[in-house]
Amino acid sequence: MHGRDERALALATEIVGWADRLEPEWLEAPGVPDGIKAAHVLAEGALYIIE
Repeated sequence: MHGRDERALALATEIVGWADRLEPEWLEAPGVPDGIKAAHVLAEGALYIIE
């Protein structure tokens, strides 16, 4: 998703909607770039699926 922070953040928002153990406040973290917010949620979402 490199260079597509807006799309990555949209996907992360969807994942937070169905993965109940993820922390939605990551999507609103002040001072954190959208790409980092999305990367965190996407990585946690992948781990959620594996477990």
